[in-house]
Amino acid sequence: MHKIIIIAKQAEKAEALKIKLARIGYACLIADRSDEVKEAVIKSNASLALVDMNGSATLPWIESIWDQLQEIKLKKQLPVVAVFSSETLDKLSADFDVEDFVVESSDLSELAARLGRIIRKLENSSDQEPIRCGDLVIDHENCEVSVDGQVLSLTFKEYELLKLFASNKGHVFTREALLDRIWGYDYFGGDRTVDVHIRRLRSKIETAEREYIETVRNIGYRFKKDE
Repeated sequence: MHKIIIIAKQAEKAEALKIKLARIGYACLIADRSDEVKEAVIKSNASLALVDMNGSATLPWIESIWDQLQEIKLKKQLPVVAVFSSETLDKLSADFDVEDFVVESSDLSELAARLGRIIRKLENSSDQEPIRCGDLVIDHENCEVSVDGQVLSLTFKEYELLKLFASNKGHVFTREALLDRIWGYDYFGGDRTVDVHIRRLRSKIETAEREYIETVRNIGYRFKKDE
């Protein structure tokens, strides 16, 4: 069973989320102090992080949590789902790489559906054979990407984008299609976030002599076909 670690500034909010999710079958752990988050996530071996960013979540706290999650993402694929209040919703940006989010007033069934969507992706990935594209290998079982035998540090979104491209070589994806497939049709934000993530992905997997992802002018992106 995939574990969800709940990160919240207020312990009572974390406990309330844990109780609600436990009732519908999710195994949850709590890390409610910012100075313990990184250690708690690593020790828990959680598959997914749920971060509560309600009205009491100050910007310094959010930045502290985000910095710790970024450090963790350099070592393992860790999808992040955020719970925003209407007051903190404007803190969501292309630089805050969450896999999904809900507004605090949303029904529990919506949160459960979004968590389930990500967990299904994790489960489906583990059953697939590795994808090999020359020196690039996508290992679904371990959620790892390597080039020339060197394991790369990709975020969950970068990993999902690369997997989609490599599984559909030569197929051109528009930015809107990528938002729909990777972020979800109701993602809060513009298509600029696609360009940001692809630019970061390419900087990690490509060199001047090695190109995998092509820009199709005025349309979108595609993965190069095998030569």
